[in-house]
Amino acid sequence: MESLPFEQLGVVGRVNYSFDRRYVIGFDAGYNGSENFQSGRRMGFFPAFSAAWVASNESFLKNSKFISLLKIRGSIGTVGVDNSVGRFAYLSTWSTGGGSGYRFGREADGGRV
Repeated sequence: MESLPFEQLGVVGRVNYSFDRRYVIGFDAGYNGSENFQSGRRMGFFPAFSAAWVASNESFLKNSKFISLLKIRGSIGTVGVDNSVGRFAYLSTWSTGGGSGYRFGREADGGRV
C-alpha cells in the first residue's frame, strides 16, 4: 500500500543576548505549518522566551575549586504538534476502511457540548 506524502513547512529563528557573561536572555520563534492542520489554520507562530544566570561567573564563585560552571535557566514557550494523533485529526468522522465511520465531537451528540 502506498502512503500519501506528508507536507510540512517551517522557519525558525533565535536571538540571544548576554550581559557581562552572567545574565543571558533569549527569544526563539518558529513559524510552522502542516497539511495535517485544519484548512485556514495550517500555519502557526510558536514563540519561546528564556533567561539564565551564570552564577559561576559571579565574583563569589569565580575561583571556586568545586564549581566550574553553574547556570540556572528557565524558559517558557508554545509548541505545535501535528502528528500526535495521526493525520487530519481535525476531521470529525473517522473510518477504518470498511465503510462505517465513527463520529465524535459536537456532531456526534447533536451539537451539545
